[in-house]
Amino acid sequence: MSYGTYAGQSANLSVLVYALSVLAVAALHGPLKRVVSPIGLILALMIIGISFELWGYLSPFLKRAGTYYNVVLVLGLGSLSVAARERLGTVCLRGGVLLWGLLYFVVVYGFLGQGGVFPYSLVVWE
Repeated sequence: MSYGTYAGQSANLSVLVYALSVLAVAALHGPLKRVVSPIGLILALMIIGISFELWGYLSPFLKRAGTYYNVVLVLGLGSLSVAARERLGTVCLRGGVLLWGLLYFVVVYGFLGQGGVFPYSLVVWE
């Protein structure tokens, strides 16, 4: 299957991981609004992206359009470390964001096999 002629149904299970990211940013929207001024725009773009990803169950082209909004996920999760006021909270949130990025990579690209990042069969993933 070539990239230019990609058509068919997709599993689209990564939307669950993306939805948890949107919920994390939405839960801390209040504290973030005081510190990060464009957080409303970031959250709105994340919600638009997840709506495209949900429509990806019907068309893989909509899923691909939703993938372009995933770039905003970096801004949303990166701004979470600003929400903590004391040093320990900042370190914990930054560690959580790093752990979330690692978890996202392992789940989406390792277990779900999206993007063909792991072209070889590993014993760990079988």
